[in-house]
Amino acid sequence: MKKSLVIALLSFTAICLPAQTLKDSFSNPPDEYRPHTFWVWMNDLVSKKGIKDDLDAFKKFGLRGTLVMLVGGHGDGNMTTPHGMANPIKPVSPEFFDAWKYAAEVSAANNMTIVSQLGPGWCHSGGPWIQPKDAVQHLAYTDRTVRGPVKRAMFRMSREAAGKGIGFVSAISSTDNVESITIDLGRYAAGVSRVDIHPYYHEMIEGFGFPLRFKLEIADNPEFQNAVVLADYTARDFRNPKNKVVSFSGNPEKYGFEHVRYVRFTSVKNYHYTKDNKDRYFIALGGIQLFSIEGTRVSMRTSSTAASSTGDLSELDKAASADKKEGGQKNNNVDASDIILERPGYEHFTRDIAVVAFPKASVIIPGKVIEFHPDADGRFTWDVPEGDWIVRHYAIRNALAYNRPAPEGGRGLECDKLETSGADRIWEGMVGKFLSQSPHLAGKTIKGVEADSWEVGNPEWSKSFRDEFKRRRGYDPVPWLMAYKTNQVVGDEELSARFREDVYLTQTDMFADNFFSYMRDKCEARGMEFMTEPYTGPFDPVRCGGRTHIPMGEVWASGECLLTLRWASSAANTYGRKAVGGETFTGRWNDGAWRTDPYALKRIGDLSFCNGLNRIYLHAAALQPWGDNKKAHPGMPMRCWGTMFLPGQTWITPGREWVDYITRCQHMLSQGRAAKDIAFIMPTLDWKKTTPGGTHKLYDYDLLSEELFINEISWSDGYFRLPSGARYRILILPDTKGKSSVEFLTKLQSLINSGGIVFCQDKPRRAEGMRGYPESDLMVKQLADEIWGDCDGKDVRARDLGKGKLIWAKTWTQEEDLETRWYINARPPKRAFWEEAAHTTRWSPALLAALGAWGWSLMLMSSPPAASPMRSADARKQNAGCAKAMTPSHGYTGLRITVIYTLLPTRPAMSSTQRSSFVFPAKKYRCGMRKRTNNTGWKGMIREVRQRLPCR
Repeated sequence: MKKSLVIALLSFTAICLPAQTLKDSFSNPPDEYRPHTFWVWMNDLVSKKGIKDDLDAFKKFGLRGTLVMLVGGHGDGNMTTPHGMANPIKPVSPEFFDAWKYAAEVSAANNMTIVSQLGPGWCHSGGPWIQPKDAVQHLAYTDRTVRGPVKRAMFRMSREAAGKGIGFVSAISSTDNVESITIDLGRYAAGVSRVDIHPYYHEMIEGFGFPLRFKLEIADNPEFQNAVVLADYTARDFRNPKNKVVSFSGNPEKYGFEHVRYVRFTSVKNYHYTKDNKDRYFIALGGIQLFSIEGTRVSMRTSSTAASSTGDLSELDKAASADKKEGGQKNNNVDASDIILERPGYEHFTRDIAVVAFPKASVIIPGKVIEFHPDADGRFTWDVPEGDWIVRHYAIRNALAYNRPAPEGGRGLECDKLETSGADRIWEGMVGKFLSQSPHLAGKTIKGVEADSWEVGNPEWSKSFRDEFKRRRGYDPVPWLMAYKTNQVVGDEELSARFREDVYLTQTDMFADNFFSYMRDKCEARGMEFMTEPYTGPFDPVRCGGRTHIPMGEVWASGECLLTLRWASSAANTYGRKAVGGETFTGRWNDGAWRTDPYALKRIGDLSFCNGLNRIYLHAAALQPWGDNKKAHPGMPMRCWGTMFLPGQTWITPGREWVDYITRCQHMLSQGRAAKDIAFIMPTLDWKKTTPGGTHKLYDYDLLSEELFINEISWSDGYFRLPSGARYRILILPDTKGKSSVEFLTKLQSLINSGGIVFCQDKPRRAEGMRGYPESDLMVKQLADEIWGDCDGKDVRARDLGKGKLIWAKTWTQEEDLETRWYINARPPKRAFWEEAAHTTRWSPALLAALGAWGWSLMLMSSPPAASPMRSADARKQNAGCAKAMTPSHGYTGLRITVIYTLLPTRPAMSSTQRSSFVFPAKKYRCGMRKRTNNTGWKGMIREVRQRLPCR
């Protein structure tokens, strides 16, 4: 089979338009193929004048539309922008929604489009309207240890948050200092009748950090004159409370003052442990709660001061480890006659999941796990069997995942992506309001909704997760929960790992169905498109990208993240999507921040096209709130982030030629279907470790999701085929790590028997997860033996099966394709992602030599066909932009090279000087920065252009 690699801009299986129509549209491509830009609204720096002037400038620059992103200082203090602008518009206010409506109306008048972020911040699915119950949820639990036998032991689930109130952690000291905390009730002063002290909860040591000697006082004045002492243990040690709440009561009628405003807790003998043979002292309290005589908690809105406080709970983990290792206070059994089950999740608790009991052992047998069903008051009884038992209360809690970097007024909890109710809540808070104000523009000017980066907390559980797990995996997860996020072994180590696989599979299934597909359907019902960068979450990017209308990737100005475009283009090709979006030319302080220009960007842009991109979203342009004010040029950026496609950018006017070039590329790359030789299956499990790499990248390939492989792919007439129209000669299996599913292997066997050629890297030995276990293991082994036979990758490396063939190939190492490798290696010496600028505008010498030997040449910017530097007559015949595939015998031996060059309307003859300026005019394209770049001199760049593109 011939090797093939697309290293320029275009590869088609078919051109959808007639030749003349294609040529005309290539010269004057439709506006829908023009690039868009991220349009960043910074904090409250928004004005209608700025909106109007920015959109007019974008129109002149040749852009199709904008993607509005709200950004501010929450989550990134450097995004804070103090200013003195009159009448700023606070995000998510009525004035803000009116400004957004105005932006949509101006876009419509300019024949442009506008897309909204799902929520404020580039971590995007949160806002102040998200309530804790609809937010990202994490699993939490609390434990009680009981010793049996005990008849009819009484248990009660606490309705109070475990260990909360006014928490306190002192500094860790080498001396036993006096530590104190004072609580001020302020205007909530009341007749306090009870004070509850919650020990700091630590999973290894009960009573950890609780002081040995202390005093508790209440008063109506900050000097504590005539204070009432509720507890005084300064003369003797207080018993270890373990994890029980310690309560102290008083009689307000005998205090001598009407209201209690101040409460002081003073420790005179602190918790002690040793580390490295040195004494350490500190105290830790989970919380102090105050109650009125009516039983109402009055400590919810109080303030506190303390003698010392670290607030660094990680130090407690270190202390606990030392204490447990070196013989500090030990765990003791709880008296089973009065057992309170603390509520997990502190005050962030949202929902109970289960209450279970299991023997205290290194290995838990699932069949011995007992689940309880408390009554409406949270009570139940249990005859505790002999031995030590752990009673565990499972719940879910708000994970405290916030959108970022959010503007003032726009910060809030991230919505739950595992429940459609969470998706509804985030939609209603911002996008829904946009659409309610401009319903006539939905699907026309307002083209879509975008969810950007996945950089904040991912969900672990949800209110319906248990039922969904049962439905999708076929068994109840509760008896196995002890193996999740702990080192506890349930069943055995392999079964525990299988359970964790099933948890992940359920998470990613619910993500795909209840967020990606659900958001797509919400947009589609309104004639709009849903787009996202679907990676870094608990889901495989090709499947979840395929569930959207426009799968997206990103590529930085330095060249990083090109692989994300491969994920996005694979999703588009395999799921039948026309557009492949990309956050493009994202810059930072060393290669953004006014330091670059079209000349430097074109090289990475072309590589992005080679990786499947055909809808660019330029990164980025901050809204200029003062409008087109020459005194403010070059303009206000989004800190250092982005390439600064601002109206005041010094090369913005002549840069229109580059935008036209991008438009032609995107138009051509949207015709026909991408031609790929190989489908590489991206598994749902462990997908990050199975991305193809190495020498097989000399072939062009798509990544294929497991769901399409099992449900959609077929074999006929020498190709693996998908309903999208994509077809492939070869199918490559990932490294299965010895596990697969019955459905996967059944489909694989059918495809090979029908005539398919499949490459593998290993042989499955067991089923993934525990669905149908243990019968599933037997079925996987039987199917694998039928498919692989005696093929073992050593003595036998291939096997005929039916009309097809299975080939065991060597595992490939992860490498970039040849041009990307050149791009990375040709950077300056310090080329790490966060270090020196990483530009190179040159193609590799090997490619240029190969093209030169064939009579081909690559063009930097543009030239009329009559003046084309392509020397061969055959090449000049491709002036309609069609591709010519050639197979040389030298240079890139055996590679199929596809080349396209830009066709511009015929221009008058130019002198050599004029043409050099046309390709890269020094004055017009000078980078918009206050001091010269240190990359290379501008004259040197022009000389290089003349040498590489002789104008004759």
